[in-house]
Amino acid sequence: MGVGGRSDTGAVSTVGSEVEEMEDTTAQVTHRLGELSAEFSGWRFGRGGSGHWWAVRGNELVRTLSVEELRARLRELSDADPSPASTG
Repeated sequence: MGVGGRSDTGAVSTVGSEVEEMEDTTAQVTHRLGELSAEFSGWRFGRGGSGHWWAVRGNELVRTLSVEELRARLRELSDADPSPASTG
């Protein structure tokens, strides 16, 4: 038994569930990053410790609190930018 009558395995179980939850979140973020990379070529993507999603292309930086907002802003930029093939 641990301190206060709690079992040591109970504490490990709690820590274990927190680790599993973190792994699920990491898998979700990784999945979203893969989706963004497939949809928007030429951009680099990430999610900061503050929870902000970001995308960088050259000198352009887009930073939002949600991945869906980031996707919408990148679509706006894609619609505004003519493709290199059509300008030449």
